[in-house]
Amino acid sequence: MNHIDTSNINDPICEQPFTGPSLTFLQDSYKEAMAGIVPAIVGSEFSDSYQYIMKGILPLGSNQYSDGYVWAYGEIYYCVGKTSITAAHPLCFTITTTPDASADPLLFTDGISRNVHNVVQVVLSDDVSGGDFLLSDCLTINQGWLNHPIPASDITPSAGSLSGYTTGDLTLTYKYNLPNLEFSLLGKFQVVGGNHYLDINFSSLGLNYGPNIKDNHFLGMSQSNAGGTQLCTLDASTGNTAGHYFLRTTNVGYLFTDSLMYGNVAVNGLLKFF
Repeated sequence: MNHIDTSNINDPICEQPFTGPSLTFLQDSYKEAMAGIVPAIVGSEFSDSYQYIMKGILPLGSNQYSDGYVWAYGEIYYCVGKTSITAAHPLCFTITTTPDASADPLLFTDGISRNVHNVVQVVLSDDVSGGDFLLSDCLTINQGWLNHPIPASDITPSAGSLSGYTTGDLTLTYKYNLPNLEFSLLGKFQVVGGNHYLDINFSSLGLNYGPNIKDNHFLGMSQSNAGGTQLCTLDASTGNTAGHYFLRTTNVGYLFTDSLMYGNVAVNGLLKFF
């Protein structure tokens, strides 16, 4: 790690100049430290091909995201939370540079004032340009167990319609532990108007990220109000829209029965990102 030797200073007899190269030398020491720390946190699967969400930037529903920190291109950037994004285009991060109003401008010895205290952050948006990198190119490291209450707008029955569904009746509980993501789908649902399976959209959580996310099949169970336990599966395949999983039964036709209430739904799984 870079250090500046101060042992020759004997103030005020022998003073040491602090030059532009000296300041660059110190700033480079921060980058050198991060280049060792971040790969160690991510683990053996670290790759320069990805950006990593180190903390936060969690979906809060309706295209809202919490603030957080992203590792990209050898640096860690702070990202301000977003209360609303139209999501007309793929969500992306744009690196921005803004002078610090409390520290700038500085008056140089040539009599010209200049801004030098740069606040460098990333901004999350749906900019049509794609920004500097996409949210879908980021992997999230372990932030503990998180809950994603699934809204009705993210569930499409293959026939009929949801009945009496409230956001969170089905909830995905998940934890990133690169290179894996552990999850449990828990809850209840009822559809009226036909035998059916459920198309559940998990794309906002990044379950379509990485090279090995598709073609996954997980076994679980549920109980209907007709009595008994019903085996069910949660599947993603190349035939699905990216990020969409099908919840089906193991019966002939793989369909849940019209108008029955299915409760105690429980499907556990492990997704491997690399």
